[in-house]
Amino acid sequence: MNMKRILEGVLMLACVLPAWAQAPTPAGSEAKAASEAKPVVDFPEKIKDFGVVVKGEKIRATFEVRNTGTAPLEITQVRPTCGCTVADFDRTVPPGGKGKVVAEVDTTDFTGPIESGL
Repeated sequence: MNMKRILEGVLMLACVLPAWAQAPTPAGSEAKAASEAKPVVDFPEKIKDFGVVVKGEKIRATFEVRNTGTAPLEITQVRPTCGCTVADFDRTVPPGGKGKVVAEVDTTDFTGPIESGL
């Protein structure tokens, strides 16, 4: 079984969108908004390629999540793209800190190349 580009960086959207969701800023408050603390998410590694694996093997990948912003990063959900993948993740990453997202893919029901994302 050839597993090309397992667990792609769709993970970024699942983590970032809830952190960036906010109401529109009223006119004239741009300077205030610029000085407010905000989280900034960074994924140093977005793709894991496991090559050829034996059918039925469970593949585990850990992705580092960095918060390079000035406010805590709150991760509310990570959504795998298929039922073969489960994810566990750190809920809060402090400013300047690191967290992780761990994904596990069960290859029992697959033959041939597969690609799974978060």
